[in-house]
Amino acid sequence: MKSTAAMGAFVLLWGSAAIFTRWALDHSSVMAVLILRYGLALGALLLIGLSARRWLPQPGTRWRVAATGLVLIAGYSVFYFQAMAHGITPGLLATLLGIQPILTLAAFPQSACSACCCRCAD
Repeated sequence: MKSTAAMGAFVLLWGSAAIFTRWALDHSSVMAVLILRYGLALGALLLIGLSARRWLPQPGTRWRVAATGLVLIAGYSVFYFQAMAHGITPGLLATLLGIQPILTLAAFPQSACSACCCRCAD
C-alpha cells in the first residue's frame, strides 16, 4: 500500500509538472522558479541525508554522481523552463518528453539496440 501511494504521488506530481510550470512562469521569471525549485529539492535532500546519516555518495563515485546530476537534472530543468518561457505549451512539451525514448531509438537505432541486454544487434 505504501509503495502504491508513493508511486501514485510521483505520477501525479510528474504529470502535473507542466501545468504548474506554466502557472509559475506566468507569475515569475525562469531563474526565480528554478531557484525555488532547487531550494525545495535541497531541503528534501538534507532531510533524507539527516535521516540516513549519510551526506555524500560512496567514495569513488562522487564525480560521476555530480556530473550526472548536473547534466540530467540541472540541464533538463533549465531547458524545460526556458522552452516554456519562450512559448511552448504544456501539452506540446509533455508530448515531446513522452515520446523522447521513441525519438532516441529512431535517431540512434544501432547504438540503442546494441546497448540493451537482449543483444538484438548480434
